[in-house]
Amino acid sequence: MTEIPVAGALEPGGVPRPVPFRRVSAMLYALLAVMMAVGVGLAVHGLVRAVEDTGRALALKETAAEVVPAVLDLARGTAPMEAVTEPLREWVVAEAPDPAAAAAELVAVLAADDPGSPRAIAREIGDTFGSGDVDGPFLTAWLQLVLREDVEGAGESIANALAVNAGVELPRREVDDVFAVYLARAAGEEVSAEDLEAADALAARIAALPDAVSTLSIYVGTAVLILALIGAGIATGWLALRFARDAAKVWRTGRL
Repeated sequence: MTEIPVAGALEPGGVPRPVPFRRVSAMLYALLAVMMAVGVGLAVHGLVRAVEDTGRALALKETAAEVVPAVLDLARGTAPMEAVTEPLREWVVAEAPDPAAAAAELVAVLAADDPGSPRAIAREIGDTFGSGDVDGPFLTAWLQLVLREDVEGAGESIANALAVNAGVELPRREVDDVFAVYLARAAGEEVSAEDLEAADALAARIAALPDAVSTLSIYVGTAVLILALIGAGIATGWLALRFARDAAKVWRTGRL
């Protein structure tokens, strides 16, 4: 049975061993070199995405720190609608693949005589906007506020989206109760002390969502990912050069 030499294997005396099927072997080495080069490209792409994702995570943290207390205060009757709608609009437009097209979509929605359900509109125009965990819910929340002044629905959309993004467990079906209780109280309706206490407890958890993901954890996670990608890029780059060299050598000499 013919022994197939490994890269760098030598015959006794230090002479390179002959490689069977010279051209086929050379093409196989070349294919391996191409595959490793693709791996380098993927590692570089991963580095770019890691930097972009870090910027997005930091921007989301900043936006959440503005929107979450604002929507709670809006439900309590102590903040204007614009305190919530403006940062929401800035986010969904800035994070869209084409911000100009996204801004035009929002203008068109406001110009319509009867736009329809905010959730239905969000599904209809959603392809124009970002596809992250918070992009769709933030768009829905903005539509709920500007079209229906639905503070309860908007607050639920915002809180649940940020909880999913941060990996925080919230009683999803009870989140809207927080805003319902605050809205009722702001409207002068009688709210039981028990309901108010439960709303305040869950509101405190909602208010903590912007800090659920710390700035340090964002940077540490990115640093670990970047180091791993750099290591993968160096390893695949070295293998690409090694296989390319072996392919050229086998093609020329039939030995390796």
